[in-house]
Amino acid sequence: MMNSLRPWCVLISCAWLTGCDNADLVWVPFNSGDQELSILVQPDCTDEQAAPSVLELQSSLRKRHVGDAVVTPGCGAVGTEHELAVEVFDEWQDLVGRVTVTVISEAVSDLDGDGEADSRGEQVYDLRRDSADIGVYAITLQSQGAPGETREDVFQIVLFQPESLEETIETAVE
Repeated sequence: MMNSLRPWCVLISCAWLTGCDNADLVWVPFNSGDQELSILVQPDCTDEQAAPSVLELQSSLRKRHVGDAVVTPGCGAVGTEHELAVEVFDEWQDLVGRVTVTVISEAVSDLDGDGEADSRGEQVYDLRRDSADIGVYAITLQSQGAPGETREDVFQIVLFQPESLEETIETAVE
C-alpha cells in the first residue's frame, strides 16, 4: 500500500516545498513521542561512554522503524561539541519535512546566585537538511556549563510532517 502512495507523496512534498511559505505550514509529529537519548556531560568519560549514542526512531504507533538518530560523542566535558545526525529511511523521507531536537539539561549549577541548582531549561533546535540526501538531517551542539560540571542531558528527537500532507495521505488511504 505504501508503494502505491509514494508517487503522491513525492508530488505533494514537491508542491509544499516549492509552493508554500514554510512559516504558514502547520507541523505535526511523525514519530513516537518518547524518542530520546541521554548524553553524559562530565570531565572524564570512558571509551564506552564516549561511543556514539544510537536511537531507533519509531513511527507514531511504534509499528515501524522509520530512521535512526546518532549523537557523537555520547559523553564529553563542558565545551564538547556533540553532532546529532538523523537519517529518515528512504521509504519515509518524502513524508518528513522537519526534524527538531529538544535539549533538556539536568539542574546542577547555581545560575542565578541564589544558592540553588538551576536548569538551563529546554532549548529546541531545528536540524539542517542535507543538500544531497533529503532524508539526512544534522546539527552540532556544544555542552554549556561550569568547568568540571557533571550532569545528564536528554535529547528528544521529533520528526515532523506537514499537517496538510497527513490529511492528504489519510484521505488517499480511505
